[in-house]
Order: sequence, then C-alpha cells, then structure tokens
Amino acid sequence: MGFSDYIKKYDYSFGVIYCYENYVIGDVTDHSQVNTVTVKKMFEDIHEYYRGKKVVYISNRPIFRDIDSSIYKLINPKKLIGIAIVGKGQKLREQASIEQSMYSGSFSFFENMNSAISWAKSFVRSANKS
Repeated sequence: MGFSDYIKKYDYSFGVIYCYENYVIGDVTDHSQVNTVTVKKMFEDIHEYYRGKKVVYISNRPIFRDIDSSIYKLINPKKLIGIAIVGKGQKLREQASIEQSMYSGSFSFFENMNSAISWAKSFVRSANKS
C-alpha cells in the first residue's frame, strides 16, 4: 500500500515509516522480522523527528506476522502516546489484543487505515489539550 502527503519518509531493510504532523504509519514489508534490533533504530528516528511531541504510531499489517513482544519495552508511552493496529482477520485481532496488554498507552485495532488515522488525529488533539 502506498501512502501520500507524508512530511518525511524513512526507509529501512524491514520496511518504511511515513511521518505526518502527529502520527506515524509503519509499513513493514512481507516476511520481515520485527524485533528489538530493527525497531530500536525506527524509534530513535521517530523521537528525533518529532523532538518530544506526542505522537501516535499506526502499524499497517496487511498480513499476520509474529511480533517480538520485547519491542514494547522500548516504547516511551509519554512520547508515543498511542498505537493503532490496522488489519483484518481474527488471528491478527487476537495478536493485537496480546500486544495491547504489553503497552501502557492508548491502543486500538482498526480494519481500515482511514479509521485509524481519524482516531490518531483526534487522540493527539485531546492529549495536547491536557
């Protein structure tokens, strides 16, 4: 899936992240391994780009893939204040539920990207008012 109107794009061996005003879309390539080594660099880039701003991460998951649960230990929920998983299917929904239990910020599952983006925008607006 291609994304447009992003402000900045980062390419990695495991996929791409697209930075928007107050949310990031992560698009991991098929069959890439997502683990602490690959994600650490991504989070460093996100934090450097947003420089302390509160941001929501949207994970585009068109297929089910195993996620290394230890990546959630790398997340600072004061900076990355929300996570949205976008995908379809019961197996992915169950995986998202497991991931949700590992993250102390706001977390949601969506079946389409437009809903996730709307949630991210409104969630960040609310968080910045408080």
